[in-house]
Amino acid sequence: MAGRGSRESCGLWRLRFSQACAELALARGDYATAIEEARHTIDQNPLVSGRSTKRWDSCMTRARARLAQGDQLRAMEDAKQAVAVARPIGDPSLLLETLALLLELDGSDEIAAEARASGWSAC
Repeated sequence: MAGRGSRESCGLWRLRFSQACAELALARGDYATAIEEARHTIDQNPLVSGRSTKRWDSCMTRARARLAQGDQLRAMEDAKQAVAVARPIGDPSLLLETLALLLELDGSDEIAAEARASGWSAC
């Protein structure tokens, strides 16, 4: 039993480290590294249970990096994945942030309506 906890704890620290590296790379404009580190975090995520917000962080970081690279289509795919992760978490601020990015990429009325509803539920 103790070994399992240690593996899970180690996995969580790997997730946190990979995500921190992705965010730092994004901040310094190293978009390829940001995308790779975010991918690594997303790939590791199923190994650590109950870490949906880490997956959300990674999807959002990768979407922002792809958008900065001009890859709007793949940024939109990542933003949609982040929305799918954010909805069941039940945190209106996460969902609103995600929808705001998706709205920037795909200004549909449906996304705008959901963002408005999410914004009101956050108040």
